[in-house]
Amino acid sequence: MVTGGTRGIGAAICTRLMASGATVVAVYECDEVAAASFRNRTGVSTLRADVGDPDSCAMLAGRVVDEHGRLDLLVNNAGLLIERPCVETTAQDWDRAVAVNLSAAFHLCRAAIPVMRQHGFGRIVNISSVTAVMGSPVKPHMARRRRDCTDSPVLLHAKRPAMGSQSIAWFPEFSTPT
Repeated sequence: MVTGGTRGIGAAICTRLMASGATVVAVYECDEVAAASFRNRTGVSTLRADVGDPDSCAMLAGRVVDEHGRLDLLVNNAGLLIERPCVETTAQDWDRAVAVNLSAAFHLCRAAIPVMRQHGFGRIVNISSVTAVMGSPVKPHMARRRRDCTDSPVLLHAKRPAMGSQSIAWFPEFSTPT
């Protein structure tokens, strides 16, 4: 399962996983036309969900298992980008960005780990960004989220007891996958 999986980095991850023989589910939020086009072009299954909503996150792992029999990989890739200086960012914008960019990873881990434990295997990948290291005057929410997804004690401790986690951060701006 790849969140934000029908475009950008998420779409590339899904396409690569499919080429490797994996059964892939791309989670998207709202663009049904783009999701259908991606699904038809790649054969990747899609699920519509708002990962900024904890109830949607809780539902996703169960839906993947119901439709595909198991959940072996969770890629927390979805991100909401608001390019405005901090003083122009509303509290609602901030809360929504934190919900999608950070809290979703926690809620999805919490939903996926029991399913992965039940099947005896699982991997969780949290996609990060160069903004986690360098920051940005017009992306303060991105810097915070990406940094937290890289080394958040909450996320790391949620994963470690579950599956002997290996924590790896990938900064796509620093390298191009081959």
